[in-house]
Amino acid sequence: MESGFILLQRKLLKHWIFQRTDYFSWFVYFLFKANFIDKEDYLFNGKFITVKRGQFITSYQNLADELPECTIKKIRTFIKLLEKSKIIKYENLIKGARITICKYDTYQTVGQAKGKQRASKGQAKGNDIKKEEIKTIKDNELIYPFQTENFINFWNIWKQYKKEQHKFIYKGKISEQSALKKLGKDANNNEQEAINIIEYSISNGYKGLFKDKNNGTNNKQQQRINEFETAVRDLHPEL
Repeated sequence: MESGFILLQRKLLKHWIFQRTDYFSWFVYFLFKANFIDKEDYLFNGKFITVKRGQFITSYQNLADELPECTIKKIRTFIKLLEKSKIIKYENLIKGARITICKYDTYQTVGQAKGKQRASKGQAKGNDIKKEEIKTIKDNELIYPFQTENFINFWNIWKQYKKEQHKFIYKGKISEQSALKKLGKDANNNEQEAINIIEYSISNGYKGLFKDKNNGTNNKQQQRINEFETAVRDLHPEL
């Protein structure tokens, strides 16, 4: 028995070929018979001919003999339907014919099929994660990058500052969640760095959250931060 395999796409279930068991089995036979690679030394009628990938040599009589429940008349009709649908090309040869499956590479490229499957799985997984995040946000449960009372207090101070100084309120949980996620990323997942960003942004009167590019070496800016920290601790001794 010859080794190897063929691929069948699920969309074939909705194709007219699948509507009849004889047509389906015959088409699968065509896929099995087609060359997987080019063959330049195929002996036919005493001569060597080239049979390319996706092609095979046969005849109406051979097909009628080899296919189940098939006659020459039936296979002629089936081949005409395939040609009309641009699924195959039928080329007459002396004492035979060459059949070319038009989209053989689309049907039988293993890497492409696996790639599409992985992409579909990856997309589905990504959609599931997004749905889960949205579900959590809709349940009014913000996901803080740092689940500590200290960070949450500083985040609330940041929101109060935005409201009082810039008349800004997050439009909803989704926009606030996005800001939290960005802050965690900018802080390299370091809680103290995130708090430093909040303090630095407030002390400079910024509308958004910005990292101190000078690492706090500017004396005037450091003085503002110190004054801010003192004011925060006066208002919130628990910090």
